Amino acid sequence: MNSKRTFFAVEISEEIRNLLVRIKQDFPDISSKIKIVNPGKSHITLKFLGNTEISLIPKIISQVENDLIPIKSFDFICKNSGVFPNISKASVLWLGVEDQSNSLLHLNQIIEKSVENFGFTKDKRNFHPHITFGRIKGNIQIQRSQIEKYLEYTYKPIINPVEKIIYFESILTQTGPIYKKLATIKLKK
Repeated sequence: MNSKRTFFAVEISEEIRNLLVRIKQDFPDISSKIKIVNPGKSHITLKFLGNTEISLIPKIISQVENDLIPIKSFDFICKNSGVFPNISKASVLWLGVEDQSNSLLHLNQIIEKSVENFGFTKDKRNFHPHITFGRIKGNIQIQRSQIEKYLEYTYKPIINPVEKIIYFESILTQTGPIYKKLATIKLKK
């Protein structure tokens, strides 16, 4: 195999991981019906590259590192919850991210531009930073009232510092993806 599935992401804090565990416990009806993301693997995806030629990986890392040199570390706030695409056809349940400085969007745009030179196209969908809680697969039916209850769930906003970007390999297995760090890119202090 001469390619790896890769993506760039921001890791989330232990406090947010603990919140994901608490939500799972607070919503046993939903949790039993959907594919819950393992809190230990949760992150905010900045750019999913997919199949990436192994020979390009060092060049991609070098290019992104270079393009991120001027970027300073920052914070975002985890607050609220939501669904994609909408409440009637929910397929993804997520936790919201408030990023008043638009730093996550800026990182996404820089990485999008960095990897264009290697044949990766810009995502057609607008970038919407979020932390995936779970995915509704196939014909599973979840009552609208359960989704509404999830959307009304309140928790204390959590500040999450972002001091580095991680370039991951995603290895698909029957028990779910395994994420292997290929590079850590530190942001300016």
